[in-house]
Amino acid sequence: MQFVREFILLASLALVATACGQIPSAPPSSTDGPASTSAGVPANTATGASQTPAEAGQTYTIESNTQAFIDADLSIASGNFWQAAYTDASGAAQYGPTAGLFISLRAPGTAEPENITIRVHAGQEITVGDYQIRVLEVHDSESKAWVTLIIRH
Repeated sequence: MQFVREFILLASLALVATACGQIPSAPPSSTDGPASTSAGVPANTATGASQTPAEAGQTYTIESNTQAFIDADLSIASGNFWQAAYTDASGAAQYGPTAGLFISLRAPGTAEPENITIRVHAGQEITVGDYQIRVLEVHDSESKAWVTLIIRH
């Protein structure tokens, strides 16, 4: 029960901080989790004065059971991390960490978003609408799980 209360409190704080533009960040640690915050905050700053971060290719790290709001039309949540067999880009059979991505995409001129669910692995590239998503890392351990993505628009 204590865990549930702590989770709800942390989730509420993350939402308030996101709404206020004050995203808390934790120091990077290989044992504590990814370098960015769990709310899908960009892990680095995109370059290119004439491009938005999504156009330049922004890196996002999304911890399990959290959602990143990429822009007004795209949000991505991650969850359901487990080891599974998959085929990599070269066509070789692999076995390793995979994650479920739960994508909400609002097409231009529409009111309701399209919801897409896909299982991903490191090195995978997918296209959703006008967005190109490259999976850099899928981390799954007993204590922490996250996926790191580069998203271009």
